[in-house]
Amino acid sequence: MKVQRYDIRDPSGTFVERHWQPINSPIHDAAGHLVYLLHHVEDVSAQVAARP
Repeated sequence: MKVQRYDIRDPSGTFVERHWQPINSPIHDAAGHLVYLLHHVEDVSAQVAARP
């Protein structure tokens, strides 16, 4: 999945721009069958800001 922008509030209540990389990881049982799909996001705001 592509990087997504989703702004969050800082402690003062001001929205701050953030970019997130969704990550999906399959979890298999001992027989190799898919039992779960683990979904989480990683904050990649610094990498996006560093792009030219």
